[in-house]
Amino acid sequence: MGNSKSEPHFPPGEDCYYSEFGYNLLGLIIESVTDQPYHEALKEFLFGPLEMAHSYLPPFSEPAVDSELPTAPFYIDETKIDVDTVPSLSAFYAGGQTVNTAEELFKFHRALVEGELVSDETLQEMRQWNKLWQGIDYGYGFVRIRPFPFLKRFHSWGGLGASSAFIVYNPSIDVYLIGTFNQWSYMRKSMMFLFRTLRLISKVKRA
Repeated sequence: MGNSKSEPHFPPGEDCYYSEFGYNLLGLIIESVTDQPYHEALKEFLFGPLEMAHSYLPPFSEPAVDSELPTAPFYIDETKIDVDTVPSLSAFYAGGQTVNTAEELFKFHRALVEGELVSDETLQEMRQWNKLWQGIDYGYGFVRIRPFPFLKRFHSWGGLGASSAFIVYNPSIDVYLIGTFNQWSYMRKSMMFLFRTLRLISKVKRA
């Protein structure tokens, strides 16, 4: 094999570039620091303390408590994928592989916002924003959504997923929005849903 060389996209701290590889690398660091598999670290440091009993990392773990409802499938256009049985999905690993309920995602994001997971200093560092796409900025593991750049009351931050999932917090009106379309091709639709919902809630709060 010949030598290969990869050039950086930019100097550290000057821009952002999204890559699932970075999250999987972080998962390996977590395994090294905690001396346990990533799914066990999730259980010890997140799922257990936050009582996220229905959350798990397929195919590596199972929920502490089985749900009365089946795990929703994931779609890529018309192709239906069972996230519990498709081995190739394990490639996501620390890059967004977990299965959660909306209620438990709310528990996680609220704990993050209220300083129960990381220090205020760390949280501020993670929210040093760089432009990723139009209306979307990126920090350390978070996105900031700015549907109307000059109207800060609509600015929200949190996470977006490949299944057109969203978990965001709007500090101006103190609202969490959490959900998913479970459809790879609905990312734009999910963003429009977020924008419309924020506008409606903002009007109610001002009335």
